[in-house]
Amino acid sequence: GFGELRVLMLANNTIEGLSSVRALRAVAVSEVRLQGNPVCESIGSSAFRQLLIAMVPSVKSLNGGEVRERERNEAEKFYISYWLRQPSAPD
Repeated sequence: GFGELRVLMLANNTIEGLSSVRALRAVAVSEVRLQGNPVCESIGSSAFRQLLIAMVPSVKSLNGGEVRERERNEAEKFYISYWLRQPSAPD
């Protein structure tokens, strides 16, 4: 399995949806780089960062920036408000 995977570099790929990103919850990855993917640009880099932080609790570094406790708390609030505004719920 991927039990020992800690760093995942997926920048500049063709990841288009949040469902693909949500799959990272199954891996205890602590550092992720996803910039340059269509999903980042379609949602906006700031919103994408907050959603990913909320969806993947193990992430400590995202696209080279440290994830601090306060940012995680804010991201979780943003996640809830984001999905309340969407026409369909997350997977």
